[in-house]
Amino acid sequence: MELAGRLRRRCLFEGVRILLNDRFDIARGAGVDGVHLRSGSVPVKRVRELVGPDFVIGCSAHELADVRRAEDGGADFVVVGPVFPTPSKRGHPGLGLEHLRRIRRQSSIPILALGGIRIANAAAVLDCGIQGLAGIRFFHDRQELAAIQALVAQRQSSAGAACQAGQDSCP
Repeated sequence: MELAGRLRRRCLFEGVRILLNDRFDIARGAGVDGVHLRSGSVPVKRVRELVGPDFVIGCSAHELADVRRAEDGGADFVVVGPVFPTPSKRGHPGLGLEHLRRIRRQSSIPILALGGIRIANAAAVLDCGIQGLAGIRFFHDRQELAAIQALVAQRQSSAGAACQAGQDSCP
């Protein structure tokens, strides 16, 4: 809690939102913005009841049923994955792009994709209609991170231009 509180104070004026992994009680006590709940965590609905509407809740999802539970419970977003095989989930073949597209089509909650995403496949993942990317390896390779940030910024800029031109719905 002490570390989370220090991080919160340090980032307060930077516009950075801080979510702790799994421990909504510590997140709330430290005054950070929210929590990311793992698959086996306290149910989203229960956390939402305890923390109220202004606390950000994200959660892991692997199947459409997980996404629907998150939506019904009051989550703000879900992280779906792993999309591709990744060293952090050895033995898991990855959900694949079609599975990700199917989840996107059948849900209304914002979705971030995670797992095995690299610059070589990031555009294909974004083409599934998701709202963003999450990753660990992004932070180990500055060139990869910079390339993915540029891709996302370019996509957001294009979406904004289409929205202003009335060609698309606004993101």
